Amino acid sequence: MQFVSRWGVVVAIGLLVFGWGIGLGPLGEEDQPVGAAEPAGPSLEPVVESMHQFMEYVFEPNYKLLRQHLAAEPADKKGWKPIKAASLMLAESGNLLLLRTPEEEGARWNELSVAVRQLSGQLYHTARDRDYPSASKQYRALLQKCNACHQEFAEGKYQLQP
Repeated sequence: MQFVSRWGVVVAIGLLVFGWGIGLGPLGEEDQPVGAAEPAGPSLEPVVESMHQFMEYVFEPNYKLLRQHLAAEPADKKGWKPIKAASLMLAESGNLLLLRTPEEEGARWNELSVAVRQLSGQLYHTARDRDYPSASKQYRALLQKCNACHQEFAEGKYQLQP
């Protein structure tokens, strides 16, 4: 008669359970119950429908911060912080513009939205480097894209000044 330890029994049971689990495994696509729905993920949707309100409360405060803090070269690290904050907010808000693509002229809207995101992102990185001449240049390029969008999609209203 051969002696089997308790650990041997535990290991054997563990291997049986593991093997049984592999045999069942997750259901393959062909094994899914008929009518099983895909799990729904979160949807992206605007919080406010009005583009005017969206621009007034998301973009305008950041534009005003940039205009104020880029009027002259910041003296120190503390002076660059609001520039970095506003430019990063504008860059990320460029993504939100893509969520609001209009049915008409959607390709042009997206082109301008991506340009705003890219220029704001560049401004953010330039502000991190504390490069005032480049930051001023990028800020003006950003305003040109904002104004081009306002020209095309807001009947020329709301033109921004440096």
